[in-house]
Amino acid sequence: MFRRLARDTGILIAFCGCFYLLTVIVARLDGNEDKSLDDFSKTRISADYHVRKKNWEKAANDFLDLVRQDPFNGRAWYMLGMTSYSDGYDKLQQRDKIESKRDAGQKLTEVEKTKIAQYRELGRQKLVKAREYFDSAREFARFRIDAIVRMSLIDCEFDELESALDLLDDFVDLGGVTQAGLDRYGQFGSGGTKMVSPLAQPDESTRLHKYPKFWEIVRREKDNKENR
Repeated sequence: MFRRLARDTGILIAFCGCFYLLTVIVARLDGNEDKSLDDFSKTRISADYHVRKKNWEKAANDFLDLVRQDPFNGRAWYMLGMTSYSDGYDKLQQRDKIESKRDAGQKLTEVEKTKIAQYRELGRQKLVKAREYFDSAREFARFRIDAIVRMSLIDCEFDELESALDLLDDFVDLGGVTQAGLDRYGQFGSGGTKMVSPLAQPDESTRLHKYPKFWEIVRREKDNKENR
């Protein structure tokens, strides 16, 4: 009888020990998950804060951290592209500001000439990265059209106009030419034909006119509008 009691007591103690150990493990796992979620939320808040302040470099670092934690976060990929895109164009605007002095007939100093080259290269690097990030973002349906828009603008900046037209073709196929698109992206075209375009700048549309594919897209979009 005493042997049976001792055996049962031992089993009960072992069971309680295993249950306690399992409880501790689960609690730690929950704690790590909560910590991970908490870190993710803090990084997202930090990223959005830096976007509002136009601290593009810091925002990009935060969004890069977010996509490393969650590669399937479409918004983080898109915003990573947007922050690099904005940073790149800021650099190019600083370049253009200095170059405008030369266009106005002023002589540039050697320091200013160096800054022009630096801003051009920094802007180029940022836009190359932005295009890579947008390419990832367009895998997500919610961000596909906007990502294509930005990629096409970057291609125009690099004089990759045929690539920009290919993206514009995709833009039309995806239904990017809608009333919402009209309000957001503007229009371009000629000969009385207007179309919504991610390449809304007049200089870009003029440069694209020499490509037959441009007019094919214009005609196709005109047909689409008439059939709506």
